[in-house]
Amino acid sequence: MIRLVVAGKQSDAQYIWDRLEMHRFPRGSELRLLALTDTSWNRSDDERLSDVERLERAAPMERAALDTDVRLLLGGHASQIVGLVEADEAALQQWLDALPDTVRCGMSEPFTDLTVGPGRLREAELALASALRGGRPVLRFEQIGLVDWLVAGQDATSVREKARRILAPIAENEALMEAITAYFDCDCDMQRTARKLALHPNSVRYRLKRAGTAIGYDFRSLTDLSELSLTVRLLRES
Repeated sequence: MIRLVVAGKQSDAQYIWDRLEMHRFPRGSELRLLALTDTSWNRSDDERLSDVERLERAAPMERAALDTDVRLLLGGHASQIVGLVEADEAALQQWLDALPDTVRCGMSEPFTDLTVGPGRLREAELALASALRGGRPVLRFEQIGLVDWLVAGQDATSVREKARRILAPIAENEALMEAITAYFDCDCDMQRTARKLALHPNSVRYRLKRAGTAIGYDFRSLTDLSELSLTVRLLRES
């Protein structure tokens, strides 16, 4: 069933709704696709597990659904756990609250059109990636901000390498890196940054100017400032 929904073929839509009704899903009700993982699992085993073994790992998720009476189907797909759930927020929240603390869940936006499965799976995967990066147990796709969406949509290794190349000229200068990081942590407030670093504001300005000259960014430019802020965040979160 999960594979049929993810495939998103119009010719399967009637059959899928017939099968979903057998699992107590109201015909035409809003659905969400889920991407699920558990931080206690050994990631090195993921590729070697069969779908049956992978679902055995997900038994606590299934038990939580039975305990809360939420309408949920779980399946193995492309080396991961994918779920289909009715987008009833009250029941859904009860299930989420009953999950083990180690479970992480990314959700697609609600949908009723069964031809949009591939896109909704991608949304769930992006939400899961963003949840894992941000240390959040659950994240809905509609809650992802633009920056988080960009971060989650990129391969972590590529993101890290790109950010490292940009900051490479000052990577070994602890004082300059500390000044940049503190400046963005303080929302570009010079006085707050100075207090955080226990420096005079002029000393912070000097360090930022040196850093900007070295990496080719102008801290007076809003464009450069936003790009550099994103670079620092990508390196930190990737």
